[in-house]
Amino acid sequence: MYFEDPVKNKLCGHTYSRAGIAQSLKAKKKNCPVFGCSNNNVQKDQLEEDLEMVMKVKRFKRREEQERETQAKMEEDEYEDEDEYGMTVIE
Repeated sequence: MYFEDPVKNKLCGHTYSRAGIAQSLKAKKKNCPVFGCSNNNVQKDQLEEDLEMVMKVKRFKRREEQERETQAKMEEDEYEDEDEYGMTVIE
């Protein structure tokens, strides 16, 4: 799972999904959801867009896509090496 619309808490430095922290605040949960964090009064004005995390997520997604393309190409190449009976052709 990726961070969707990541925001960073300016006070404690933790990053959250904007929708997730908004839901917590709406439910009157004021503690930072990161275990062990001493920030027990998270407020909306402490949050800012986390541009670094946005870039990390983009890089990760791009890397995943490249790996999927590489895997698909390898599987395609393996399939092309088989004859009509599913036997590997060695030339």
